[in-house]
Amino acid sequence: MGYKIGGIELLSQTTDNQRKSNYWTIIYIKEGYGMYMIGSRLLSLNNGEVLILPPTTKYSFDSTTLGDEYNENLVVHAVRFNEGWLDDLTHVFPDIARTVLNIKEFKNPLLVTGMKWLRVSQLLDSLARTPEIDRPQKILDLLGNISGKEDTSPVIIINQHEEFGLAEKIENINNYISCNLCKKISLEEVATYINMNKIYFCTFFKSHFFLFNFYNSALCTCVEYAVFFCNCSNI
Repeated sequence: MGYKIGGIELLSQTTDNQRKSNYWTIIYIKEGYGMYMIGSRLLSLNNGEVLILPPTTKYSFDSTTLGDEYNENLVVHAVRFNEGWLDDLTHVFPDIARTVLNIKEFKNPLLVTGMKWLRVSQLLDSLARTPEIDRPQKILDLLGNISGKEDTSPVIIINQHEEFGLAEKIENINNYISCNLCKKISLEEVATYINMNKIYFCTFFKSHFFLFNFYNSALCTCVEYAVFFCNCSNI
């Protein structure tokens, strides 16, 4: 089947699986507040939000990264559908070719607003209660309602100033570690120095430093702290 329906457990599946399967993800936060990652950015999940995440988006809802306490109270309705399945639909239903093409034009994560939010949130809410035999029609309705860029806004915008800020953060981390090679460096210490919270710094560090070759014990210690922290849900 070319689509999957579920809740937070569906979103917690690894990003690698999502990307390899080339899935689109539509999310409705029915109740609660939480956190998720896009790239190395820690973002908030807010009650009532509807998000569209294209296959090109690297995201994570994994509790081993964020901590169970962040998403444990969320009530989420989510749908994933495969891009190949969308192509197959256009062969069966040629009339929806324009709809599918419009969806494929989404390249970045989007927040749904306005009347589109009302329609999509109602469809996602009802899908969770719909018998499996009746779901295909509702999926087609959902595709028709998310198609088009009206009533959507970018979740994040990365501009040149932010890209410069990223390079500056990496340089500051390198400088701090280089100047403190003779002592045991903690995760919290470095995060405080560059003005990041611990969870954000953990993911940031792994994303931008973990693939480098480390030639001294202080750097290796910092990597170990980052890996340890990301696997501790009680911190």
